[in-house]
Amino acid sequence: MVYPAIIMCRYCAHWRTTTTCDAYPDGIPLEVLFHRVDHRQFLPGDGGIKFLAKDEEAQRIVDTLPTTPTLSFEDLLKDQPGD
Repeated sequence: MVYPAIIMCRYCAHWRTTTTCDAYPDGIPLEVLFHRVDHRQFLPGDGGIKFLAKDEEAQRIVDTLPTTPTLSFEDLLKDQPGD
């Protein structure tokens, strides 16, 4: 089952719009939006900001999402622009 992380982003205290947040003000990477990586962990380029539930209800909802990313951290690093 695929869980689009855009759902997770909507429950984050750092979320601004559909595609931006405090961690990614210029646009949330597709790997984060589509839950190929788990932004409950720090990721490259997030400025040290990771997912933070905006309230208890949001945390309960996000706790139902899988914690295993579909893309490894090493693969994410390989896909960075300029490589």
